[in-house]
Amino acid sequence: GAPGRGALLVLDGAEACCPRPRGAAHPTALALGAVLLEALDRWRRLGIPVFVLATVTDPTEVDPALLAPGRLTLAVALRPPCAAGRRAILEGRARGLPL
Repeated sequence: GAPGRGALLVLDGAEACCPRPRGAAHPTALALGAVLLEALDRWRRLGIPVFVLATVTDPTEVDPALLAPGRLTLAVALRPPCAAGRRAILEGRARGLPL
């Protein structure tokens, strides 16, 4: 981006790129997570505004270091819709489709 502007970083499936360190974690994923954490800290020290949006399937599988102060600051849990909600979504998305 242009100097003085912020950035948006989307981590879809953050548990894959920044997994909780444990025996089963792939070494490449652990290395990627370390680079990501270092970059987040560097951007903060340099005053570069970066908005990070991270999605996870299982929050317990994300490296807790990602949630340290100055990295990710807000967690929002989204629950799946109920049966009636799923039906309404499906009907809305399928409207006009030959089914």
